[in-house]
Amino acid sequence: MPTKRYYANQLQEVLYPSTTGDAKFDIQTAMVAVGQAAAKYVKIEVLRNKAFTRTVYGNWVGEYEAEIKYDETKKRYYTQLPVDVVSLPKDQGVYLAHYSDTPQESFIPVPIGFLSATRGSLASNLEGKTGYMLVEDKLVYVQKMQTDYKVTLYLIPDHSQLDENDYFPIDGSAIDDVMKFAAEIYMIQKGINEDIRSDGVSN
Repeated sequence: MPTKRYYANQLQEVLYPSTTGDAKFDIQTAMVAVGQAAAKYVKIEVLRNKAFTRTVYGNWVGEYEAEIKYDETKKRYYTQLPVDVVSLPKDQGVYLAHYSDTPQESFIPVPIGFLSATRGSLASNLEGKTGYMLVEDKLVYVQKMQTDYKVTLYLIPDHSQLDENDYFPIDGSAIDDVMKFAAEIYMIQKGINEDIRSDGVSN
């Protein structure tokens, strides 16, 4: 399973293809660079293809499992996102969510202020479906939830915030472009002026 460190090591092959363990290469800076490059690429591609749909093309989605909790202070049910998601139109960073045991019944994203707008009317029931709002780093549900159930989340993570050994989803068709972005970022941060070679970079 490719991780941020895996792609940082791939970046070393882009920048220093003829050496191994080059003393000039900074793996920490490389991981920052590949994280920023992947996040940049996702935003470019999603915005280019957004139209009027929430569909995201390509392998950018990671699968996670999380818990439903109840906030006694705010009197609401919520799920803490296990990773930061990339900021995209239509809250596409949260691509899909459902109870782990009923994948056929996906939750419905609703806008912030949904409950105030519906004022408890039948519209707020969403025809029996589960609705949620993305609020900072949480999914906040608009109805009562079962706290003993797990939810499965399909998220487009903010690659720049992932840890070095986290799963790092990149669509195979985008790897060369992401590596070129990453090399540019790396060279700026390290003050390097070299030709970029991306031949042979693969998932």
